Amino acid sequence: MEGLVGYLPVLLVALACPLMMVLMMRGMHGGHGSQQQSCHDTPASEPDTDQVQHLEREVAQLREQLNTRMAVAAGTPSNQVNVLNSSHVSDGR
Repeated sequence: MEGLVGYLPVLLVALACPLMMVLMMRGMHGGHGSQQQSCHDTPASEPDTDQVQHLEREVAQLREQLNTRMAVAAGTPSNQVNVLNSSHVSDGR
């Protein structure tokens, strides 16, 4: 019996490792099992046109600011420097 007591801590650690792994894997998946939905299951929604227009205006303003800063750094008038324009940027179409 005393020999078993010496192996008890090692035995507990050996049993705890697989048990903890199973519990953590289940926790990572949220316990949903086969009912888990993939993010690819839902169709993509159409972008909000107001938000798209707002972002396009913001991009245009940022391009102007960048062109102005590049012109100042180069020592040329800002209307002669055009670092970024719409022909350099792909919109994914």
